[in-house]
Amino acid sequence: MTTSSRLIRTALGGVLVLSLVAGLLAGCGGSNRAASLVGLDKRIDPSVAPRPGQVASVPASVPDPAGVSGEIGLPNGSADEITFYFSLPVDDYTLVQAAKVLTTPGTGSYRHYFTSYAAAARAYGAKPGVIEAAVKSVEARGLSVMVDPSRTFVRVWGTAGGWRKVLGRPLKVQKATLASPYDVYSLPSVPKFAELTYVGGGATVYDAALDHGSGGYGASVENAAAIDRARAAAGSSTSRSAKVPWPLNAGTLPAHTCVSGTSSARSVYAPTQVASAYDARAPHETATTRAVRVAVIDLGGGYSASDIERAAGCFGYAAPRIEVQVSDGMSGQIRNNSDETELDLQTLAAFLPGGTIQLTEAANGPASLLDATSRTFGDPDGFPDAVSISYGQCAVQETQGNLRLIQAVARVVVLGDIVGSSVFAAAGDWGSTTCGNAIKGPSQSFAASAPWATAVGGTRLVLNSRNQRAGEVVWNDKAYGVIAAGGGGVSKVFARPWYQNAVTTSPTRVVPDFALLADIEPGWPVMLNGQIQSIGGTSGSTPFAAATVALLSARERLAGRPRVGFINPWFYELYKQHPELFYDVVSGSNDVNRVGCCTATKGFDEVSGLGVPNLAEIAKRLPPPSP
Repeated sequence: MTTSSRLIRTALGGVLVLSLVAGLLAGCGGSNRAASLVGLDKRIDPSVAPRPGQVASVPASVPDPAGVSGEIGLPNGSADEITFYFSLPVDDYTLVQAAKVLTTPGTGSYRHYFTSYAAAARAYGAKPGVIEAAVKSVEARGLSVMVDPSRTFVRVWGTAGGWRKVLGRPLKVQKATLASPYDVYSLPSVPKFAELTYVGGGATVYDAALDHGSGGYGASVENAAAIDRARAAAGSSTSRSAKVPWPLNAGTLPAHTCVSGTSSARSVYAPTQVASAYDARAPHETATTRAVRVAVIDLGGGYSASDIERAAGCFGYAAPRIEVQVSDGMSGQIRNNSDETELDLQTLAAFLPGGTIQLTEAANGPASLLDATSRTFGDPDGFPDAVSISYGQCAVQETQGNLRLIQAVARVVVLGDIVGSSVFAAAGDWGSTTCGNAIKGPSQSFAASAPWATAVGGTRLVLNSRNQRAGEVVWNDKAYGVIAAGGGGVSKVFARPWYQNAVTTSPTRVVPDFALLADIEPGWPVMLNGQIQSIGGTSGSTPFAAATVALLSARERLAGRPRVGFINPWFYELYKQHPELFYDVVSGSNDVNRVGCCTATKGFDEVSGLGVPNLAEIAKRLPPPSP
């Protein structure tokens, strides 16, 4: 999620981690009644912690029948084929319990992750006989099918004519436009295949000819116009009509950057300044940074390689290696240059010089998130140490609209946790009302509100001349003429996860888990079309958090130890023992729509979570794998 004083918009490009639907609550009232869903296992209770010393259950793997392994993989993206997704039956209870045990310190299986995504999929995915029956059922109808590497769902595709032959009538279609260059197809009726359940969300195909090449089409880019109207009503953020002047960078910029001595010098923080303030590693290339693999999932936004190179040259770090894979409904990379994608990539690059960024570019559609997430974890070129997700939607509307799609994405991500990845999701830029006036009262951003995500909120950081923290408060730029603030509050959808039991009595998930720099000015520096600008939003704080944990995970790998994995159980346990490792944000509110929520308080709160982590000191206290 991005917000800029020059380019006011929320262009949410995607990455995420979800809880299995067993954490869902029905309706907007926050009751404890579990949502209804075919296949939902009532034994799953997100608030129940694993027992000390508990060992993860690993189901016995059954050999694949002849020919099944050849049906498992990731098909090449194509704009000529229309792809829908169908889930396979999976033992959700065993999957979730294993993920809890593997990621919670003090268990007998802590950090004893699977060494490959394929091995984890064989253990916890659909059984080979089920897969074989599903594949044969689809192929018998004349359609193409491939089982996802997670073994939790399949891709079924064909031409428009092929689908018409199967369905007896044409697919419904919403045609692409210049404003949204994506054809969106839906099924007039759902075909029946053995062992398969349609997850919903339709199929999206990218029309490159209609992509004008500037701006982005991220998952929530439709909010851009609303943000612009709010900005106009409040007065230009750079004009005298703004309520108060924008704060300035009171720290000391490094010499010889492309912004030194320019008009932008006081509106951005250089990466070295952020590193100094947060006691993080300075952005210098090492063997560890080169070993890092970190992923970005993007829905609808492209990037400029020249901007990435210019940003690296400006601030003096080694440019990253960017490995791009495109998703279903696409024959090539996205043409437009999105501020959202650039912020994700350049923030990661600044703190992981010479590292590898796995960028998954997906067409901008609801089901595209499932496609992109599975390609990120199933990438045959490597498995990510961490994933950064700047995707966000109104949690209540999203989950109530299509629970099967949420469950399908959740299974893929939880399987990633079992292999040791860390997933970070932006808490949002709309304060405590991500859904605006669509629902009454506070509302949170999905996927940050899901219990299996590490939700990252936003702060306003103030530096002294030595680039040390002089103060840090809740990010809320309403006073400066822009309706934008860090996401936070209590979920109406997801039940409280076990790791939050000691910090809140809320029956539902509290967002965020912690917070970092996200304000607009001074904000994150982004090179966009050859010019540096200050961009704010939790899409800046989120990739920064992902970079620091990915670096720690790479260090562990190089030392012959397992990856760090999902960090929430560790961070909350550490907070109980050493609260001083988290800077307590006690000032400010993220309320932008007068709903009475939320205000920072002493200790854990609904605006900054645990506070601002001292990343360097926390890294020293990573619990070792269980014996």
